[in-house]
Amino acid sequence: MARLKNIIISIITFAIVGLSLYGIFLLLRPVASEINTLNPNVIASLIAALTAVFGYLYNQRKSKLRDIAETHRLQKVELYKSFMDMTVNILMKTKTGELNELPDGQIPSDLEKQFMHFTRDLISWGSPEVIKTFKKFRDSSEHGPNPQVIVLVDDILHAMRKDLGHSNFGLRRGDLIKLFIKDPHEVDKLLQGSQ
Repeated sequence: MARLKNIIISIITFAIVGLSLYGIFLLLRPVASEINTLNPNVIASLIAALTAVFGYLYNQRKSKLRDIAETHRLQKVELYKSFMDMTVNILMKTKTGELNELPDGQIPSDLEKQFMHFTRDLISWGSPEVIKTFKKFRDSSEHGPNPQVIVLVDDILHAMRKDLGHSNFGLRRGDLIKLFIKDPHEVDKLLQGSQ
């Protein structure tokens, strides 16, 4: 039954495409016959003019998109830098034991404020991949202390690098967060535990 349905849908699709192409042919046939009656020099001039116009419009569009991307990139650099500052701040507070004094799941108010500002700006400037990775991180950290959060921070850093146009070629999962951590072998243990 499903196979018959697929065959019928395919036949209808081919019929619609075929009729559409035939309709376009009928519409363009009078134009083509008029073009054939023109002087070859006029045809060459028309083609050159159309090529120049389309080339100009294409270059203008590319230039505008490049300018927008560069403006966005500057905003993203500042945003992603703020995330790295928060990461360093959390790691420093963890090292000094400041976070251990707080009840489970609670974070200092200054960090909470930074996260709220970061999240607000991330919605405006972050790529979909960075937003999804950050959401995974937030979802994981809401359930109390979770050692896997460190690996998720590394995933965010990878996504941020990619969004800024950097290659992650040759970088494995965990390599970026290891740069912040005193004992990088802890990250290897977490990665082995997650497999």
